[in-house]
Amino acid sequence: MADRSDAVCDELAGLSLADNGSWLDITRLVDRATGDLASGETVRAPGFTLFDAMTSIEVMDARLDMGMLSADDARAIADWDFGRELTLRQALWVALRLLRCEMTWHMSASLVQTLYTCNYFTCEYDSGGRETSNPARDLVLYPLVVATGACARRVWDEYARENLFSDEDVQFGAAPPRFFDECSARDAERLLDRAQAHLQQHDNAQDRAAVQSLLALVAARRHWLRALVLLDARSVDAAARELDAVRLAWPGDAGDAVRGAFDRKCMRRYASAAPIKPRALLAGADAAAALERMARDLRDVLRALFAAGSAEHAAYAFQALALRAPAPLPFVRSAAATAFLGDACVRGREPLDAFVRRAVLEAAPAPAPALASLLRNDGARVVGDWLRTQCQNAPRQRRVALKYLGGWDALQAACEQADAQTHADAFCTASWAYHMKLQLLAAALLGGVRMRVYADHELPALFCCAAHALDAHVALLDRMRAHASPERAARLRRWRALAAAQHALAQAQWLVAHALERLRVFRAPWWPRPGDASRLAACARLEGTRARRARFALRFRALAALGSPPPLTFDAWCAAQQQLDACPLAELFDHAARTLARARDALERERRLRHDDASPVAAAWDQACEPLARVMVANAVALARLQQGGVLERPELHVAGALAARHRSAVLQADVDLAAGKSLGRRRKKDVERARGWLQAVDQLASDGLRASWTADVHPHWPVYTFGPVGSECV
Repeated sequence: MADRSDAVCDELAGLSLADNGSWLDITRLVDRATGDLASGETVRAPGFTLFDAMTSIEVMDARLDMGMLSADDARAIADWDFGRELTLRQALWVALRLLRCEMTWHMSASLVQTLYTCNYFTCEYDSGGRETSNPARDLVLYPLVVATGACARRVWDEYARENLFSDEDVQFGAAPPRFFDECSARDAERLLDRAQAHLQQHDNAQDRAAVQSLLALVAARRHWLRALVLLDARSVDAAARELDAVRLAWPGDAGDAVRGAFDRKCMRRYASAAPIKPRALLAGADAAAALERMARDLRDVLRALFAAGSAEHAAYAFQALALRAPAPLPFVRSAAATAFLGDACVRGREPLDAFVRRAVLEAAPAPAPALASLLRNDGARVVGDWLRTQCQNAPRQRRVALKYLGGWDALQAACEQADAQTHADAFCTASWAYHMKLQLLAAALLGGVRMRVYADHELPALFCCAAHALDAHVALLDRMRAHASPERAARLRRWRALAAAQHALAQAQWLVAHALERLRVFRAPWWPRPGDASRLAACARLEGTRARRARFALRFRALAALGSPPPLTFDAWCAAQQQLDACPLAELFDHAARTLARARDALERERRLRHDDASPVAAAWDQACEPLARVMVANAVALARLQQGGVLERPELHVAGALAARHRSAVLQADVDLAAGKSLGRRRKKDVERARGWLQAVDQLASDGLRASWTADVHPHWPVYTFGPVGSECV
């Protein structure tokens, strides 16, 4: 085999295209090279990846292989005729389908699955001027296609700034086609004016509906193109007005289809960039709604960011962007980052290091001169990274937050050292860095809730860690207020009110999740059915202290590496659990309800105190408080209904959590021993029967109203619990 491989390699090295044009027949060579291969082995070039293999081999299943060429596809390709004279209804159909392609691209599809499929978009042709024998194509469709290309060019340029990560948000596909660069924005707008004039002069009654729909498309495209051009020029107010004018209602009659106008298999011409799996286009009404939502979201985000006069207000605005549900489309988030932080300048006029200094001054006295260089370099970098993180999609926000915690920890340590050398009171600059780091820490911990990163049985540990971090944040803000001027104290009081509300919410969530875990409503996925010896033994190992310690360390490993706050260790978490286990389980629900009531009252008092404050920052702070208050109210209502249902009066729920844990452990160990053929002693057998009876009674409670579920729809970081009997909808 080795000799044959060496011979094949020598023959490959001697191959040349010089005498054979652009093709070289290597069939016989491949046959010899693969003669000694066993099943599962392959011969490939070093740069030939699995992705290349999957995009080059036809799987012959249209659900998996988007490059598969069916008979219908072949006929559609053969039917393509650029010279075909179009009617207005046909031009409308092509323009609407092109819009569907464009909006599907904005929803993170590839270009070769969307815009490139339009043959009118990728072909080479001239509009023919005003005198043409094909006016619907040259005077109506051509301007819309060119304007679409001009818009796509600007979107492409925005993605190329790499504010987002293309592997998660946008698949670029192959190089842009000619229409991306053929006309300037001014030329594209002139073409749209010409299309509008032609349509307004068209008086055929049969085409009246198509004309109105095309005019609406021309108007929406013009406003969207103008908005993108104004964004490039940093004219945010004018861009917001154009975005506000983007309106498009999907017509009931979408025109007449043009066979061959769209090549669903165009990726065969872009083999190196073709994705594997097919992607369905957005429905017509969904595409029109997506365009309006994208314009509306971009308008709202830009207005919120550029209305932020203070660093505190900017922080509220970026956090609102990060928590926005549903999340804005990738282009909106990237454009927001560019508009606010482009060219290392905030809003295009303030250097980032000056913005950082202003942020420090809003929370602490002026930093010492020795800290100026530190804030100009490390401070500007970590603040810029933090702001850009808020523009990522939800999974990336959490991962980047965990990654950047180390940078903030290093900045805090450097500020502490500089503050100590300058004898700064209360370590003012370091306190600001710690305050920012604790915000990032809370976002990193709780950011996995909406993505269901944490299983139900992990929620007690999550909210215990969150409560620990938020308690440190509240204590820090209290210390900072003690050394602050009245103006700074007012700002810090707003931050403290938010942190205190989140701390109380985390405590209440911890109590509820702990009680549900002890009652086996939230149970780990490895719990087996009795009788399976191997699974019972594995479950016993996974429930052991060693395995639980390892899982805890792995889940919260990023926190253990921080210099502050002191990390919540596994032993400290077990001690906190023991304190809760001393209480009857029913009391945990009651205590959680009281905690929510107190936190909601405290937050509402803070909001009423600022009721007369009409400043933009006060309005932004109130908007940040609103979803927290709604989560508190929703969970309080759910707990009140659970109490009214009488389930919490059952005697099974009035045992302590420690006894519930012992019952569960005793039954599991007994099942392991019985499956292994061991016998139970008389006394142990009675204890196991008592524990098994309690567990069966608790499991029966699920049908009486203790079934629980949760969602993160009100606030992405906080669950809202619902309770209800099996077989009925949770209240």
